[in-house]
Amino acid sequence: MFQYALDAWQNESAGEQSLQTLSKLGYSDTAQVQRWLELMRRAPAYARLNNSERDRVDAIIPDLLAAAAACQDPDSTLRGCLNLVERLQQWPGYLSVLVYPGMLQRLVGLVGASPWLAQFLYSHPELLDRLLGEQYLECLPSVDALRAALLEDLSACAGDEAAEMIALRKFKHNHVLHIVSLDLEGLINLDEVSKALSDLADLLLGCVVQRVSGRMGLGRNAPLGIIAYGKLGSREMTYSSDTDIVFVYDERGDVSETVLARLARSVNHWLTEPTAAGVLYATDFRLRPHGESGLLVGSISAFSEYQRKHAWTWEHQALTRARWIAGDEALCAQFQSIRREMLLRERDGTQLSAEVVAMRERIEQSKLAENDQFNVKHSRGGIIDVEFAVQHLVLRHAHLHPELVTPTDNESILTAAARIGLIPAHLAGEVALAFRLYRSWMHRERLRGNETILVSPRQAEPHRDAVLALWRHSFESSEMTSAALAA
Repeated sequence: MFQYALDAWQNESAGEQSLQTLSKLGYSDTAQVQRWLELMRRAPAYARLNNSERDRVDAIIPDLLAAAAACQDPDSTLRGCLNLVERLQQWPGYLSVLVYPGMLQRLVGLVGASPWLAQFLYSHPELLDRLLGEQYLECLPSVDALRAALLEDLSACAGDEAAEMIALRKFKHNHVLHIVSLDLEGLINLDEVSKALSDLADLLLGCVVQRVSGRMGLGRNAPLGIIAYGKLGSREMTYSSDTDIVFVYDERGDVSETVLARLARSVNHWLTEPTAAGVLYATDFRLRPHGESGLLVGSISAFSEYQRKHAWTWEHQALTRARWIAGDEALCAQFQSIRREMLLRERDGTQLSAEVVAMRERIEQSKLAENDQFNVKHSRGGIIDVEFAVQHLVLRHAHLHPELVTPTDNESILTAAARIGLIPAHLAGEVALAFRLYRSWMHRERLRGNETILVSPRQAEPHRDAVLALWRHSFESSEMTSAALAA
């Protein structure tokens, strides 16, 4: 196998013999692979290498060809690896990492398992040596240990704002690589991945609030806080998740609203500003009061009034997944009180069901059909239906069963609803299993670089049926809803 790989790299001819060699290695589109190798040999980056550096690349490529040929998808794996090697030629010292025994094979295996990881390393090649080190197979550190490590990194920045912003980003990249390395090796499960990513986001956003507040002379506990919604709120973060957040402040303090607004803008700047190490997190503020037309930051009393008098049903649905993640503890207590009051409100069951179903139908109409495939997120019986059914359970029944308000994740709410008899235990278990499988399918495919996740209807059928059964059970008192589901 290695001899074929060596011949494929050293043979600069585009003839039939070269194509046969690549075919023997196991590549399907041999002409395309041959073009990739020719482009690598002719690339300016390769030409600029000195003799010893070029010898190193010449030693790496045959091993890479042989290793990629053993992967499930040799062609795409090879393409990702060649892109990465070409990128590393700009910093030839990094290439030395790949010549250590077993290192290249491990990299090829990781790239073959996750094109997302290949692109991540392409953007951050300085992390390659750390990813391939044995420390990335060690257990994840505790949140306290992470916090201590982060503060140590920031202390080395000597108060330089730009340096601190880069240090925060590098810290995130290092820990995300630790998580994904354990993930791809099968050493942690999806729940552990989501929790680790959510804990990391909590830590970094909290740290940014404190650092920016301190820089503005407001102390580390300025009266500003962050509410998390969506995947961050429910601790179901993925590698590519945005942070759905809302800023609130306590107007009763002695800091002016103008200063607090500037603090919120500065926090967002620290999160989203592109640097040499990229951005820290993309932020989404569409769930703030009055949506995209609303202010970036508002007072906790304005937030309370909006939730009580102006919020739509879908905004209270979103509130079921909301939690406090950073900022002043007194503000946190006020938010939790407001959230609890809103979710415990008694609602007209028929009107609530109609509004939830109407929102679900608007989402469905905005998505195109997927050639009869099951869209794991958007199809009837998919992830959105699980989330909407669970949110409906909370809004409809929490005034009688306050224990539904405490959890923010879907599986815990399903468990609580079954425990108090709102849904049959077997149905709660089946829907929880469906939701877990859906998330695992999406997680796996997004690591492979696929954003729209489609499976065959037959594969999805038993799980889809369980979710639709939950819909029928949850909305059975609404004739309009039952008719919509039957249509």
